[in-house]
Amino acid sequence: MKRIIYFSVISSILLIETGCSHDKRVENKFALAAESPKIEELTVNEVLKPLDIITTDNYICILHEEKSSGNQIYVYDADTFGFKYDFAKRGQGPAETVALDVMKNARGDTLDLIDQANYTMIR
Repeated sequence: MKRIIYFSVISSILLIETGCSHDKRVENKFALAAESPKIEELTVNEVLKPLDIITTDNYICILHEEKSSGNQIYVYDADTFGFKYDFAKRGQGPAETVALDVMKNARGDTLDLIDQANYTMIR
């Protein structure tokens, strides 16, 4: 019986020592390249309080917090940053929106406009 206990104790000590001493850390061999982002300051005269900015390949669309009856989405050229047009008038009329939300669709080439107050999608 002493042999079994002695063998068990020695086996346990050897297993603990060999199991704990092995370092299983893996070095990260991938390093991110440190590139400084291009920062350019632009003056946007049309938008005072942007809520959301959506970009596509050709356009930059800014959802503007419009409290009166003006347009809420301003569209700019992605290459020149020049103003193109604005749309989505705020108001209670048939072609107007109250609580506009904008999402880029799955294809990434058009926007889905949702009037959350009226539970309608604008196409």
